[in-house]
Amino acid sequence: MGCHIPESIHLLIEKDCLEFPLIDVPFNPFMNSLYNRETLFKGYQPGIPESYADTPDQVIYRHYLKHGKEAADIKEI
Repeated sequence: MGCHIPESIHLLIEKDCLEFPLIDVPFNPFMNSLYNRETLFKGYQPGIPESYADTPDQVIYRHYLKHGKEAADIKEI
């Protein structure tokens, strides 16, 4: 998921496999677990409110606000 597949392998698997493309977002959309507080608040320093601006939590939220709640390019099968 989210990796480059060599063309030779792609030709072998394209008929039977579903591919997850690389997505240009400022976070990992293919996490194998839920976010936790340590991950979301990485870089936050208590007592320094402006340090929250660069935490993954805020980066993801700003991306969400900029690009909207719903993606127009979602392909449903």
